Amino acid sequence: MTEAKENPGIPFEKDLLGRKAAAEFLTRYLVGRHRVAGSVPGNESFVLNVNAEWGLGKTYFLTEWAKMLRNDGHPVVYFDAWSNDFSSNPFVSFLGEVESQLTLGLPPKLNLAKTAKSVVSAGGRIIRAAAPSIAIAVVKNFTGLDGQKIAEIATDAGLDALKDIRRDLEEEHKDIRAAITAFKSVFADFASAVDTDGDANLPIFLFVDELDRCRPTYAIELLENIKHVFRIPNVYTVVATDSEQLANSIKAIYGSEFDARKYLRRFFDHESRLDEPEFKRLVAALLEVRRMNEDPRFINPLKDLYGPDGTGEVIALMARALKVTTRDLERCIDIIDSIRITSTRGQIEIIFLTFITMLYVSHPRAFELYVGNRTRNVLMKALEGKVDVGISFNEREETDPHYRGSRPIQAGVIEWLCRYVDGIWSSKPHDNRENWIGLRLAIIDSMRTESRFAPLREYHKAVALAGHYSA
Repeated sequence: MTEAKENPGIPFEKDLLGRKAAAEFLTRYLVGRHRVAGSVPGNESFVLNVNAEWGLGKTYFLTEWAKMLRNDGHPVVYFDAWSNDFSSNPFVSFLGEVESQLTLGLPPKLNLAKTAKSVVSAGGRIIRAAAPSIAIAVVKNFTGLDGQKIAEIATDAGLDALKDIRRDLEEEHKDIRAAITAFKSVFADFASAVDTDGDANLPIFLFVDELDRCRPTYAIELLENIKHVFRIPNVYTVVATDSEQLANSIKAIYGSEFDARKYLRRFFDHESRLDEPEFKRLVAALLEVRRMNEDPRFINPLKDLYGPDGTGEVIALMARALKVTTRDLERCIDIIDSIRITSTRGQIEIIFLTFITMLYVSHPRAFELYVGNRTRNVLMKALEGKVDVGISFNEREETDPHYRGSRPIQAGVIEWLCRYVDGIWSSKPHDNRENWIGLRLAIIDSMRTESRFAPLREYHKAVALAGHYSA
């Protein structure tokens, strides 16, 4: 069970991805929807799917949003599905979170606390009613055998298990239906108590996180619980998933031809996507926290075009071009910072080091090709279809001898970086006339002296070593 502790901090205080606006909008939307629930059929309860790819900050978003809602007086239960999927029955784990969090942050009124205990007690009745199925599930989990096989083994041992199991399951079905009905009634009573309390507000929110990382059978059963057990008036459920990944997990159970996205729509009333993060803002914050912008050892070959604060913008463009997730981006910055802290060699070419680090973290096959002394064409082929070739750096025209005063041209980020690799591996970088002015000068300058953490072709060793010790 996730340890529930009240966090009095300011919601989204360290919001590097600009997620607070999304939480405020969804709060207005859901609370407003609840406000008209009595006049619009189907609004009594609601299930929202917050869809975002892995690494886009769903967990941070949900935990901070939960904090915001609690500050507004809403009862909130946060459930980390992935950390609980060792359990054979997700409802058991979910009920534990209801018990510990339902009144978290609310005024310590006796009626709320007492009614909350009644909710947990009613949930326990569902668990007791499902005891035969849970017992079979536990044995199946540890043995890999299905219920029929378990019964056959028990019969061979002289036990009339199959008959008992059938009888128990028939009674269980009736008992579970009655227990669910009672649970919904008691939960509705708790909602009524919240509604009459001047310091608390409806709706009640249930947050389910990391569902897409769970075992497919566990994820499906939890969704069924949400659909059949927690569809309760005044209870709004928010499920954060990478819907594509969750659909693929479900296909692992039902087959590749199964329409998993259509199946998922049975459970959700509405889907909301988290926007792609503003990488420039995130990178600037990560560099500022580590004071990396202030390190004089960093060399930025594009500094002339982007200015003294342009390193973050250039790194952000690289992250977008290489389709690096926010989680991978944080790891890349961590690796670069580790190299900066531990290096005893002169200066560090930050753009090239960042490129090699992003290959290592997000495109390991391309990183292997770089280590193998391959050329730009091979790198480009390895990255084909995995990057955004439409994102560009500012560069200087090759034909302009007075480039410092000229208007920059747009040079594709991936093409620029792969040409840089090609130039660094070249034995005569001075003769590399196909490159743009700024790029060619950067290659020449990087090869000029050992004091610049040269040769750059050795960067991969530092990246691989630091990568072993990063999370």
